[in-house]
Amino acid sequence: MLFSPFPTVRILSLIVSNLVISVAFAAPLRVVATTPQIAEAVRLVGGNEVEVKTLVAPGLDPHTYKATPSDVEALKMADVIFISGLHLEAQMERVLKAQGARKAVVIVSDGIPRSELLPDPEIKGQFDPHFWHDISLWRKAVDTVKTTLIKTRKADSKTFEANAMAYDKTLSELDADLGREIARIPRSSRVLVTTHDAFSYFARRYGFQVDNVQGVNTESEASVADVRRVSDFLVSRNVSAMFLESSTPARYAQAVIEAAAAKGKKVSLASELYADGPGEASGPAGTYERMMRLNTKTIVSALSGITASK
Repeated sequence: MLFSPFPTVRILSLIVSNLVISVAFAAPLRVVATTPQIAEAVRLVGGNEVEVKTLVAPGLDPHTYKATPSDVEALKMADVIFISGLHLEAQMERVLKAQGARKAVVIVSDGIPRSELLPDPEIKGQFDPHFWHDISLWRKAVDTVKTTLIKTRKADSKTFEANAMAYDKTLSELDADLGREIARIPRSSRVLVTTHDAFSYFARRYGFQVDNVQGVNTESEASVADVRRVSDFLVSRNVSAMFLESSTPARYAQAVIEAAAAKGKKVSLASELYADGPGEASGPAGTYERMMRLNTKTIVSALSGITASK
């Protein structure tokens, strides 16, 4: 008995179509994040449901970074774009604004009440963009990541909720750990002097006084007056350590140390702090958590004379 091949063809066609639909539905969300810490949060919350590209590589300065042609192509292909905001990515704003007309560009700092942000001391009406150094604020930014992923792919909402809850627990424990470490520094010694103003949120969270040479934006140049002011501060407060940052030049710190020495005060250059984001993935500050722990260890060791716990 002969059978027509057409029913079989139709069945195979339906199977293939269903497989294509299934594969398309299961494909990870294409996400672009401007900074390593945002990219990490997206990966931890999104899990296997996201594929993330980071624009600003570890060690580069997000204040001055300009999008490359390959970055622009990745932005065009993305399903969602996450940025830090508050003018951190100042040199990419035009490119990011252009993408915002076509797809979701999510500013993670929008999840933080303006009343909890610190003002930019140099530009009226703007805010200090380095909010991630206050873990309580970073947790709110991560919540914005979670909410966005759920809106974008509701089918995976339970996965995103569970992953976000686990990461939030890690961040809560990290905050408590850092507070215990910093308690080892006498309050009178909690003075943090850095090359650029990236640690005001950290200072507010853990009870430090801060001063710096360069200001909030690394595009600004430090003046002779800035060097004199900071060296006077070091002498008047009897501070013996100044901190270099991983993404800023050492010349400003050296100038301040030399100026303090001329006034009879010996100031040492402490190990560098990670200001604008984590370092290389394989390094000691390769994740947000490791960065925060290493920064705290460096600060505690320099200001208390005690080696911080791991």
